[in-house]
Amino acid sequence: MTGTNRENRRTETEMNAKSKLPEYRHNYADQIEYCSKLRNLHGFESVFSVSGAVYNLARGERFLPTVAGKDVMMRFDYDGGFGNRVVGDVLINPTWLEVWAAADKAMRESGDSHHMFFECVYFRRMVRQGNHEMMVFELGFGS
Repeated sequence: MTGTNRENRRTETEMNAKSKLPEYRHNYADQIEYCSKLRNLHGFESVFSVSGAVYNLARGERFLPTVAGKDVMMRFDYDGGFGNRVVGDVLINPTWLEVWAAADKAMRESGDSHHMFFECVYFRRMVRQGNHEMMVFELGFGS
């Protein structure tokens, strides 16, 4: 299952429908409400709980900055347990929201709905994808 986020991504209107979301504030209760509304808006089954990243999510920031103005290819994999390893789609310069969407998709495809709290992302390795280098990350979920 491969492709780029440019081919598979939802429209900017769908992904950034901030008019339906509460105003982002820095206190913990408002962050939980913000993520809950965003989760419902996009139909995610997973819960965003990446410590310290809600601010980046709310601002629509990229997961990683581009390197010297070049696109960065990334893939987000998940070992959902029970031998259900999910190899994610290739994304190019994804936002935190696109990473959450990829994590949610991986969680659902793995069949592991018990671990629904998207908690972290680990860098695993660099691989060749055609003529390009690609960063591979492992998604971390908790219950």
